[in-house]
Amino acid sequence: MRDINLAKKVFEEIYKDYDGYQLSSTDKANLGITSSDFVYGEISFDGFINLLSKVNPNQEDIFYDLGSGLGKPCLAISLVYKIKKAIGFELLPSLLKASQEVASKAKNYFSDLNEIEFRKEDYLKADFSDGTIIFAHITCLPDEEVKILEKKFLKLNKGARIIVITKRLENSQDLKIIDEGEVRMNWGIATYRIYQRI
Repeated sequence: MRDINLAKKVFEEIYKDYDGYQLSSTDKANLGITSSDFVYGEISFDGFINLLSKVNPNQEDIFYDLGSGLGKPCLAISLVYKIKKAIGFELLPSLLKASQEVASKAKNYFSDLNEIEFRKEDYLKADFSDGTIIFAHITCLPDEEVKILEKKFLKLNKGARIIVITKRLENSQDLKIIDEGEVRMNWGIATYRIYQRI
């Protein structure tokens, strides 16, 4: 684990010239997107690191961010924890390009940074079954799409941890809530739930 204060300083330095809200807004306008699936929101570094501490990331973990935007969750976990790799799925082209730039810049600060990859892929269709930590910031996702995600979560290996913002998954015998509470995001206070695949 790296020094959190140093990681936060690097995180803020790397992102200082990027406005995810503006990039998202421009892409949605250019593509004619009005769906609530594409409402943009970001983590706060401190709040997200606090969430991650509850799932104890380690060097064997594969982290997925479903709807990665500027890539902040992938970069934050990679700056603080030694994990195997971090992968984000993003469909909006400007956000995808910016997140790829950010990942490249991060290597200039830490040469031993884990692999960070951003894919132009719909997470509802993507295969992330090898993931051990999944981050789903799905505040505005329609219920029918949440159900699709739940089915995908059931394909994860036992022990996988799933961090969900705002929404509640169906309690089943295979997905168990291990923690819940509130976390600060950059847009306000959000409810989180951490599930484990059992």
